[in-house]
Amino acid sequence: MHKGAGVPWFAVLLLLAGCGPTLRQTEPRDLAPPEKPAQKVDLDATTQLELRAGECGGIGGGPKTEYKLVLRKGGPCYGTVIKGNNVNDLNQEVTRYELPAEEFERCRTLLLEVDFLKMTSAQPQFLFENSCSSLTVRCDRGQHCVLVVHPARPPVGFYRVWRFAADLPGRGKIIKPDAPGKTGEEDKPLPSK
Repeated sequence: MHKGAGVPWFAVLLLLAGCGPTLRQTEPRDLAPPEKPAQKVDLDATTQLELRAGECGGIGGGPKTEYKLVLRKGGPCYGTVIKGNNVNDLNQEVTRYELPAEEFERCRTLLLEVDFLKMTSAQPQFLFENSCSSLTVRCDRGQHCVLVVHPARPPVGFYRVWRFAADLPGRGKIIKPDAPGKTGEEDKPLPSK
């Protein structure tokens, strides 16, 4: 480095070569899913709900966990917990649960209490290997998704719904993979309409 110079010559070279700082201001459109026509979600009239809650580390190879609940009014209701990493689907640990029929109404009531359909996604101004948490609710006719990229402040009520999903192992009964009549298809996603 030349005497009195503030920046080493190789740093300028890296910057010009496109290897500049990985911290950058990101536009919301970079993370937002593509715009689709609005789908009306009617929690008052629905007879089926699918709730997905996920969390993912921001560094490659970091942990990734997804909780999926498929709930039908009057039952049957099922849940799945998938634990793995954010790079690939290898070595995932998948546990399936049978849930009480009351879970449908508990979930629907909670979503209405926290005004879930009015929640919006949140992200910080700058992104750099950020972790994130997400919630997606699908019902008979539509879906609503909320993504929180940390350390952004989540919408009020977000973590109440997230914990409801994450606590499913404490409310369910494990379905053994070889149990008669249980094929693992019980918690298939709801069909799209």
